Amino acid sequence: MGTRLVHPQPGEISELVRDRLRRLLLHLDDLGSFVPAPGSWQPAVDLCEMSDAIVLRVELPGLRPEDVKITIRDNSLRIEGRKTKRKANQDVPSPSGSLRYLCLERTWGSFSRTFALACPVRIEDIEAKLANGILEVRLPKSPACGRDVRIPIKE
Repeated sequence: MGTRLVHPQPGEISELVRDRLRRLLLHLDDLGSFVPAPGSWQPAVDLCEMSDAIVLRVELPGLRPEDVKITIRDNSLRIEGRKTKRKANQDVPSPSGSLRYLCLERTWGSFSRTFALACPVRIEDIEAKLANGILEVRLPKSPACGRDVRIPIKE
């Protein structure tokens, strides 16, 4: 006696596809923090630790200091901003006024990045500068960073 192969009915196939698609979408929703939302983008970031400071460098071509907001709260650094879409005639002057893009790859829209800092920083000494499309944020470490601090126990 052989095993009989049973083919699913069309309704069963669509239910299987729906179930697998639902599970895939749930999985993609979990990965949402890695994928920017439509109309947004994620600038490239370098985050490094030195003996005296944490330094963050963010690629922000075409942005001005007033386009970017930096905040810190509870050892969490947030950088957000917006790059506005330019009108076609601002990018390429055209005598006839008509312009047709053959390739359009530059990003625009809002962005927001949050970074958990490995240790406490001296908030009053944080410095940020934007030059040549690179935002550099220098976060001097607190003297207690990397040290064990003994907590006294009361009786």
